[in-house]
Amino acid sequence: MKSLALILFSLILLGCTDGGKIEKTEKLTVNNLIAQGKLIFNRKHLGKNKVVGCVLCHSTKKGVVIIGPSLAGLSIRAPHIVPNEDARQYISKAILNPDAYIVEGFLPGTMLATFEDALTKEEMNALVEYLLQLD
Repeated sequence: MKSLALILFSLILLGCTDGGKIEKTEKLTVNNLIAQGKLIFNRKHLGKNKVVGCVLCHSTKKGVVIIGPSLAGLSIRAPHIVPNEDARQYISKAILNPDAYIVEGFLPGTMLATFEDALTKEEMNALVEYLLQLD
């Protein structure tokens, strides 16, 4: 009976969401942030202006290149890419200022620098949290 109540409660909570948008007042656990970040990553368009979403250009599978580099293993690589920057700093800067770091084999200007306007601070934090767990 308890598991049925838990399932019903979970379904009610899912029904109350607005498609993965993070409310500013919502306190999120790390697992919730990762889940929200995954939803954001997998959206085809982001923000009011419907900018191209991450999933249309980046894969999370090793060796799979769509337009941009695969993000598989990012949590392992990111701390070693830029001296004196941790993985969180690197990923955040790479999203907000894509030409700050150009991955070898890719051209500058390929990734749009419009995500600061497309993502709220909470959405950005969730996306980074999701990308930090990709190994």
